[in-house]
Amino acid sequence: MIVSAPDVRRHAVLGAVKGGEIRPAFQPIIRLREQSLAGFEALARWDSPTYGSIAPSTFIPWAEEDGLINALTHGLVSSACAAAAAWGEHFFLCFNISPLQFNGSDLVSVIFSAVDGTGFSRHRLVMEMTETSAISETRNAHEMIGHLSKSGVRIALDDFGTGHSGLSRLLSFPFYALKIDKTFVRTIEADADARMIVSAIVGLCDSLGLKVVAEGIERPEQLAVLQELGCTYGQGWLLGREMTPAAAAHFAEGRKVATHYPETAVDLAEEAAKRRLFDEHVARGRLLSRGANLSGLDILFGLSDIGLCQVDLHMTIVRVNETLAALFHKHVHDLQDGAVKDVLPADFAGWLWQHAGEIGASDDTFVYSLAERSGRAIRLRVRRMLSGGSLTGILIMAVPN
Repeated sequence: MIVSAPDVRRHAVLGAVKGGEIRPAFQPIIRLREQSLAGFEALARWDSPTYGSIAPSTFIPWAEEDGLINALTHGLVSSACAAAAAWGEHFFLCFNISPLQFNGSDLVSVIFSAVDGTGFSRHRLVMEMTETSAISETRNAHEMIGHLSKSGVRIALDDFGTGHSGLSRLLSFPFYALKIDKTFVRTIEADADARMIVSAIVGLCDSLGLKVVAEGIERPEQLAVLQELGCTYGQGWLLGREMTPAAAAHFAEGRKVATHYPETAVDLAEEAAKRRLFDEHVARGRLLSRGANLSGLDILFGLSDIGLCQVDLHMTIVRVNETLAALFHKHVHDLQDGAVKDVLPADFAGWLWQHAGEIGASDDTFVYSLAERSGRAIRLRVRRMLSGGSLTGILIMAVPN
């Protein structure tokens, strides 16, 4: 029986963390097309010998409030990596990270000290940030995530669609993957709106070069729709319930392993070589798949209350929504199919031309602060767009104040 918060003494958390009572359970993440294993999400579980099974929604806030969250994370990462190191080398392990840890300063050392010495490579770690995370120290979070990324650790955006900052958060950090919240998957086989939203998210992720994982897959009908929409990865009871380390080891041994998530060192080297070609593409004005993901992106541009603009490699605007046009005090038809240098504010257009090669060669999001006549500033976030691994242009996002 799950025990509620009032029934358990708070100091029991300290003993549980120190005594190793909080242990990992593993839920598979599956590559949907091949039905092959891509990795596991490691979940914190506390089965207290005194109080019974205690829900994470109870003990994790306690650990946060009592300053124990780093110790809890260290123990979970260390024990999960030590167990998984013996199961093979071509799958990842995924962990949820507390918003407090992104606001603090110790996350990098906590993760590295936990994984080092276990035999599990840093390059096979994925750390999840929830969309609703209250990250106050944004600069500090950027520095930590940048350090993790340069060391090979990937960052994923979890529960996408549950908060109010989805696209803003997505383009604020160098995410490697996005997880579609289970609320969209729950009714996807019967709800046209849910299918439309998931289609738009998949199209956006493909355009930004992000991996996409659908959570909460429980029925074959849901799986079939997600496969049809082009969702690459899935997680849920239909594909595999959470399991003990021993069961996870057996599961990993019995399933064909997908090697595409995260990329191998060879894949990363090939991608780096592709990025070096971007300046040549821009210089030649080559258009790569200008119409890629039209339906998904058109849906997203129409639904979003955030300003969005797509620029192709001719530096021409091929898609823009009303929100962004209004921020520039223009109509959509004033910007659509116009050259960046002719229709966007001159200072921003000049900056975009100057940095186009750098933007196209990076997974990072670039930020430009555009001063308005009123004295306020519009923060524009800029990121490269891809199609099938090929560079296709640039996405501009603006959040109205």
